[in-house]
Amino acid sequence: MELKTVVRRIKDGKVDPVYLLKGDDHYLQQFVIKEIEQTFFGSDVVDRQLLMPDELSNREIIESILKTDLFSSRRLFILRNAHQIRDPFKKRLVEYCQNPVPNHCLVIIDDEFSSKYAIIRDIGNSINSINTTKPFESELRKWIAYFFKERGKQVTGEVISAVLEIAGDSVYHAANEVEKICLGLTNEEEITAELVKKFSGWRREHRQWEFITAIGNKQESRSILLGKTLLAQGISLIALLYQLSALFQEMLFIKIAAGTSQTRTGYIPLSTSVRKKLPEFTQRYNYAEIEKALELLGAIDYRIKNYVINDENELSLFIFNLFGLNE
Repeated sequence: MELKTVVRRIKDGKVDPVYLLKGDDHYLQQFVIKEIEQTFFGSDVVDRQLLMPDELSNREIIESILKTDLFSSRRLFILRNAHQIRDPFKKRLVEYCQNPVPNHCLVIIDDEFSSKYAIIRDIGNSINSINTTKPFESELRKWIAYFFKERGKQVTGEVISAVLEIAGDSVYHAANEVEKICLGLTNEEEITAELVKKFSGWRREHRQWEFITAIGNKQESRSILLGKTLLAQGISLIALLYQLSALFQEMLFIKIAAGTSQTRTGYIPLSTSVRKKLPEFTQRYNYAEIEKALELLGAIDYRIKNYVINDENELSLFIFNLFGLNE
């Protein structure tokens, strides 16, 4: 099923109980999930849970999506790496897709559009899959126009072509490029192809403290943009993990020490500006969120040491999962 058709249905208030997203464009994956959240939960608090077979047992995953409460609360589940689920739970997952729990929405994500796994094919036989691979150029042009329109900017085809030339490798990069351009504009400045090229050459150096501050303030879009920029500047993912771990460890200490006379001693590997804002950052996160952030960082550290990974994808997924938990 085409993504635009699915999104149109969701905007019309028709949220399906199960979705299968096939394709590795993480922006499109997140876009669909955000649309589901806005319609499915409305003004209510978002109840979203990420299910990962390498973090939860097969039994825990199946029991989570089957569990209901007395109030028939709405819950959204996002399942990645479903191919890692083994029998008898694999069979139960396929059966669930055929007969889902009311008021639950399950989004299954497979980065491979032509998946070789039997469980993905079996699930696809029960529901329509949604293509979340990088779109062709004609569709990507529409996305770029949409990103400008979303920010209240009307642009020409020449401007869209300029963005496509600079950041046409994925919807994610195109969205970041449009955001960078719009952030740098004055209110009355007209967007031209020349201006786009000017911003494509803009290499303002960002610092790690800016990224950590955005994380501390729960600024999702800015965190992704700054994280991507720092990686492009040559800052390693390991270096960013070190800073992130220090941030959440310090916030955890502040939470634990609240109401006591304990004082922190020793070197804190964070900039002075970040250290001054630690109490403010800590108020934005609860205890469970801080602990979960440290767990996510530990999982990334393990993957760095044991697998070949994509640094940008790992950092983007961390931010997405972090703020998904905090909504």
